[in-house]
Amino acid sequence: RELFVVAAQSVAWVNFVFLAVLFVPILLVFGFVLSWKVLLLIPLTLGIILFSSGLALAFSAMAAFKRDVVVGLPYAMQAWMLLSPIIYPMSSIPGPWQKVYMLNPLVGYIHGFRAILLHNSWPQLLPVSLALMISLGVFSAGYWVFHRLEPMLADII
Repeated sequence: RELFVVAAQSVAWVNFVFLAVLFVPILLVFGFVLSWKVLLLIPLTLGIILFSSGLALAFSAMAAFKRDVVVGLPYAMQAWMLLSPIIYPMSSIPGPWQKVYMLNPLVGYIHGFRAILLHNSWPQLLPVSLALMISLGVFSAGYWVFHRLEPMLADII
């Protein structure tokens, strides 16, 4: 039954792959020099897939029981986008809050993508490894929630 959740996500993954392939010529036009560091984007992307799969498993199972999950999810994702350093640098977060801020796994992934693509440097190990560990935990929790609720899904749906 997880196959239905993965199938729904795979559309976004295929879209991402096509857009990434189209992004390479744009990088070359703007003078980005491809190096071996670009291969580090693969584990970062796989970490994001692991994280999003865990969330998708958990929320898809919960949405069968509480329809409000489907309504509230876009608002939660919008808030999460604002709490992730996409349009602002990590340095704009005050020092004492940076450790709490690092608990958002997207911080580590965005930091890694930014270091590789914008600065052509190696990403820092701490944010990326913390993001990977949190992603593994979220996937495990999401998988557990899905399997815990799975016997009741047929009765609800």
